[in-house]
Amino acid sequence: MKGARFNHNGYRVYDLDKSIKFYTEGFGMKLLFRTEMDTVIVAILAYEDAFDADTPVLKRSGSLELVHAKV
Repeated sequence: MKGARFNHNGYRVYDLDKSIKFYTEGFGMKLLFRTEMDTVIVAILAYEDAFDADTPVLKRSGSLELVHAKV
């Protein structure tokens, strides 16, 4: 495990918009990416220093993945 580190953490959320507001206003994170799939909506948030265009979204350190299941 030498050199290993957490890349990103994912959480299932009931209300995606409220959760995005919580992390952006409360923790100063910014919305990096949001996409809608067949069964879920995924939002990726991160701090400003994680906005490196040369690094793929899911390989950026310190990002937070919020997943909202469609009902």
